[in-house]
Amino acid sequence: MAGSTTTAAAEGKAHEDVIAAGFGFLGRHVAALLKAPTLRGAPVDRLVLADRSVPWDAPVATDPLVDDVQGDLFARLDGVFGEPVDVLIHLAYAVPSEREVDFDLG
Repeated sequence: MAGSTTTAAAEGKAHEDVIAAGFGFLGRHVAALLKAPTLRGAPVDRLVLADRSVPWDAPVATDPLVDDVQGDLFARLDGVFGEPVDVLIHLAYAVPSEREVDFDLG
């Protein structure tokens, strides 16, 4: 929702953000924007990037602010949402060729 704020961000409190598919093309760009010291005046406390695979050379993966969760998102829900989060940005998508091989993907 464009223009909406979370309760924590609206109050200027630190918040925790999760990006599903955080190491994909869009996820990397969104993560770079969220790594700013503050977002709408609230400090970003923790940024969780969840993706099926994490590139070994991903520069954002070495940032102490960033936690990465690798693997199937559904199977790793406890690792991603073990603590409350304020913002979830869902960018995950199964490309058509993957869906043809694995019908469970949609």
